[in-house]
Amino acid sequence: MGHFGRKPIQIAWTGLVLPGLALNYLGQGALLMGDPSAIQNPFYRLFPEAWLIPALVLATLAAIIASQAVISGAYSLTKQ
Repeated sequence: MGHFGRKPIQIAWTGLVLPGLALNYLGQGALLMGDPSAIQNPFYRLFPEAWLIPALVLATLAAIIASQAVISGAYSLTKQ
């Protein structure tokens, strides 16, 4: 469970992750109902054209930060 414990992880999941995923999937469904031609890539079609590059940069930075956390965690486990 890492540094936080079970209860804070459950709270974060139900308060942040689950609503975010629900909004994303419901938004994709609404987009596809309104424009069936968006079936090829509905996630990126949700963004306005001007926000696409900043969203890609943000996603790339989030992936880099997450990979660094995985590397640090693996290193900590091997040092124990």
